[in-house]
Formats: sequence, structure tokens, C-alpha cells
Amino acid sequence: MGLRNRGNEGMRVVSIVAFLLVLALACSRHECTCPAPAGRPPVIDLIRDTTAVVGDTLRIPIEAHDPDGDQLHFELRMTCLTSPDPHKVPKDPCPHAGIRTAGPSFWFCPLTRDIPAQQFTILVSDWQDGFAMTRFAVTVVPR
Repeated sequence: MGLRNRGNEGMRVVSIVAFLLVLALACSRHECTCPAPAGRPPVIDLIRDTTAVVGDTLRIPIEAHDPDGDQLHFELRMTCLTSPDPHKVPKDPCPHAGIRTAGPSFWFCPLTRDIPAQQFTILVSDWQDGFAMTRFAVTVVPR
């Protein structure tokens, strides 16, 4: 009885080895492609709070990059901190603000009604792997 069991085990080993050889041969005929690693979101440097004088133009560079080399897209959001009622958010926050964006920089030309401060949010996205964001405030002082 012991011999018969060993014979069956031998047949199983031969079958497994044959299966592995067939599998190896089949795999060698096809290229194996691994999926590309998931992309990484952009990175944006911190922008520190700053001060601007009414009527002067403040240029703030935006330092950002994408670890995957994807093209970046910038968005600027401004929150008016000088609303007459701080609990009431205007539909179009600070439509009077003199803001221009150009690629990775933006300019802010504050008006008297921007005193005492404005808050900005910069979003940078590669439209594929996510986004990065930074917030900062600009204190506005009279001339």
C-alpha cells in the first residue's frame, strides 16, 4: 500500500512540473506589461502672508511642479474679508479687486475698500492625478 501512494505522489509531481513548463512556455511568447504606477498630484510651495499698499501692484509668483511632468493648470480664488457683514458671503466675492493671472504668477492691485485684508487660495492641478492648494492673506494698508 505504501508503494502505491508513493506512485500517485510521483504522478502529481510530474503533472505539476509539466503544468509549470507549459505555463512558462505560454508566458514567454507574450510580452508582459505592468500597469503604469498611479500618477502623483502636483506640488505647490507655501506662499506666505504679505502686505500691499493701496494702488500699488503686488506680484506673487507661484512655485509649483508636477512630479510626473504633467502640464499644470492654475486657479485663483479670492475671499473678501472686508464684507460689511462678515456672516454674509457675497455672490461674487470682491468683484472690484484688481487681479490678473498669467501662468504661474498673479498680480493684485488693492483698492481702498480692500482694507484691511484679502484672503487668496491658489489651486494647481494637472487635470489627471489631483491638485495642490495653498492659502495666504494680503494685508492692505493705505497709501
